[in-house]
Amino acid sequence: MKTNKIVFLLLLSAFSFKSVAQNPEFDEKREKLEAQKIAYITTQLSLTPEESAAFWPIYNKMEQEKRTMMKECHKGIHEKGKPDIKNMTDDQLIKLSSMEFESQQKMLDLRKKYHQEFLKVLSIKKVMLLYEAEKDFKKELLKKLKDN
Repeated sequence: MKTNKIVFLLLLSAFSFKSVAQNPEFDEKREKLEAQKIAYITTQLSLTPEESAAFWPIYNKMEQEKRTMMKECHKGIHEKGKPDIKNMTDDQLIKLSSMEFESQQKMLDLRKKYHQEFLKVLSIKKVMLLYEAEKDFKKELLKKLKDN
């Protein structure tokens, strides 16, 4: 019964996310996807009410930082659309590859930062289950997209 309440509260909080997109249909799909992800992770980690209360604010903050970082990186790398690698000079390609590595390093640094934050509220086993659950959720999502 407690798990159902937790999932309900988490689903409800997922719908409170504010999207920066201007497309209401996109917002609705994103909120629905976020709710599914929250329910999936909660189930896979078997979070207690106390763990959920401590974990989800940290996780949501990380996800927001990841989205912001990805937008900034995408904006920097794809300023004028998708790079035309075949027609770029070596200097342009060196700059582009450096930007790619920098964005990947920033993402890794963010993950390491939040790994430490997660360990403050969850056991190492549940943190590792989190990473597995995130991968599995993406796999299931891609499978559903492929099937449709």
